[in-house]
Amino acid sequence: MKYIPIVIILLASSLSGCGNKSAIPSNAPTGLKKLHNLSSTPHKTKENNIRINALRDTALSVGARGGLAWRAKQINSILSRQEHLLYRIFNFHCLLLDDNILPPVLVSGKNILQLHGDGIIRIADQSYRIIQQAKFVTNPPTWRKYLWMHFSQPETPNRTLLPQNKIERAIWQKHVAVGWLSGIKQADTIFTSNLGRLKRDYQGIIRYHNLLAQHIVSKPFVAKASFGITGNGKEISINDQLLRITDFPSLQTDSSKWQTEIFVHD
Repeated sequence: MKYIPIVIILLASSLSGCGNKSAIPSNAPTGLKKLHNLSSTPHKTKENNIRINALRDTALSVGARGGLAWRAKQINSILSRQEHLLYRIFNFHCLLLDDNILPPVLVSGKNILQLHGDGIIRIADQSYRIIQQAKFVTNPPTWRKYLWMHFSQPETPNRTLLPQNKIERAIWQKHVAVGWLSGIKQADTIFTSNLGRLKRDYQGIIRYHNLLAQHIVSKPFVAKASFGITGNGKEISINDQLLRITDFPSLQTDSSKWQTEIFVHD
């Protein structure tokens, strides 16, 4: 899948380009800009450590959730512009097995070294491992399941936790800004992790098909029970069937049953 690295580079470069060095970007949603200037009705009160700490923690939390939601909206916008490419590259539908079975995900490793104490080392040229088994699906997954971000705008905190004078406003604004940047970084981390998981799963299913063709891994076995026509006077089902995976794919350790002498490198 030579196109997968290309689309990852494209998304990563788009993501880095949508950043903004300022704590509250000029094109941030109006609601998030208001977080910076939230305040409560001023009244005479003494600043104390307990209140200052609560104010700071609230500002950090609100800022982080605001930055996360804002960045998530940016990322979703980038994804929307690339959706046709993403649907074409990550086409899970064409990888389904019979009976709407999503194949297992296999990961591989090369040149494996495992130490067993100071005097023993175990070496393998290649390894394969099933990390997610085959399963029935009504609809195959899409890139949106992995990459689309769902984070809502933060709600306004309780008024008792808002700044009430000049000193508290300075503390509030400083920590909202810090939290905002933290939220942006968190969104980027989540997106990068999700993109890696999408790549791993898609390539892992392709790897399964490659190994299946060489009889290095088995197909799932599906048992079917047919009930004919079922139902009642209000609703019926024709050719009603029950399908169950009774034997899940497994790796074949007997190399004499493999149908290739070329070891798979992917």
